[in-house]
Amino acid sequence: MTGIWLTSNGSYTVAGMAAMESLERHFLGRAHWSQPDGGFYVWLTFEQPVRTSRLFQAALKRGVLLNPGDIYDFEGDNSLRLSYAYTTPEEFEASVDVLAQVVREVL
Repeated sequence: MTGIWLTSNGSYTVAGMAAMESLERHFLGRAHWSQPDGGFYVWLTFEQPVRTSRLFQAALKRGVLLNPGDIYDFEGDNSLRLSYAYTTPEEFEASVDVLAQVVREVL
């Protein structure tokens, strides 16, 4: 894992570190992502063009709700905003695993 995450009070953000590890396991070489200093979410951007609307529908059928990047900036930007703050590391890992499966099917 790259970097250490700290909260405003100096404690480690376990959820953030776990999210980075999950993304490295499932998307290394397929996408890149932001590594914020804390917060609630991370931006995942695919290296190849991907129709995020198709990802949204396919993931939703499997119980994973996505936030396509274009709902935030109104451009098709090949990105997703993934929230890790309100899930456990295990829930985030399971959701990223589903997302990786869906990406393989859609690409």
